[in-house]
Amino acid sequence: MKKFVKHILWFVLPVVILLVAGELYMRSIPNIYRYKDQWMRSRASDVEVLVLGNSHSFDGISPSRLSCKAFNLAMPNQTFEEDYFMLTNYGPGCDSLKTVIVQLDECNLVLPSLEEMGYNDRATYYRIYMGYDKHSRWSLYNFEMSNPATCWRKAKRYWQAKRDGGNDLGCDSLGFSPQGELQRGGNEDAEFLTKMWQKVSVVKENVRKLTKISDYCRDHGLHMLLITMPYKRSYVANLDRNMVKMVRMVGEQEGKKPHVTYINFQGDDRIADSDFIDNSHLTTSGAMKFSAIIDSVLVAD
Repeated sequence: MKKFVKHILWFVLPVVILLVAGELYMRSIPNIYRYKDQWMRSRASDVEVLVLGNSHSFDGISPSRLSCKAFNLAMPNQTFEEDYFMLTNYGPGCDSLKTVIVQLDECNLVLPSLEEMGYNDRATYYRIYMGYDKHSRWSLYNFEMSNPATCWRKAKRYWQAKRDGGNDLGCDSLGFSPQGELQRGGNEDAEFLTKMWQKVSVVKENVRKLTKISDYCRDHGLHMLLITMPYKRSYVANLDRNMVKMVRMVGEQEGKKPHVTYINFQGDDRIADSDFIDNSHLTTSGAMKFSAIIDSVLVAD
């Protein structure tokens, strides 16, 4: 029996050592989640405006173009759930915080949680690098190596960037992600969102989570600027009309609250189709233009 156990240990031990080494290596690679966490923990007291949202805000609002001190806490595929975590996790350290920019669009209204969408790697990053305790320290969500395909892509990008002498962090110093000007197209997202729109329970849960963000802002004397990001007009035309109306209705309902300003930028003539890199993400120049528009709203308030 002892001999059998010894053989098992000799087999398991190298695997464990490889997994631990791999985990330590993956955590050593710079990433935007750890960067944003460290930035907020060291410099949050100066921040006057926080930007929340998914990739549309991550790629679309540059704090460098705002007159006030701001930081972009939006992330790809981020939902209202992570928005609320960001706000409650970092908000208490923001002594100068006045305004929270919250994104409301078809994506974060109709899509379910990161885990339900299959973005386990992103849920893992919030757990490891930002301390989001939704999942236990002993769950798979606390180990990068639980997502081997993602680990491989991450390491590959890192070494590619290192070889080319570039930066694979994925954002600038204020959390904004410049996308360049190269155009790409397709209406696949519109079709996907239309299918997801049928899940009424998900929509109700997302509205509840948005209300929690709004209530936090109210209770802490913060102004909430709720915005629906601009999209290509052809993209909006492919979305379910009732879904588009629901976004506007939820926004206008929130906008009735004294501490909330709601602005729907879909169809805004100041943003042209040429300002988009695809159907719903702004080019870098488009983001700079849109950020200037946001700044004019903040100054007016």
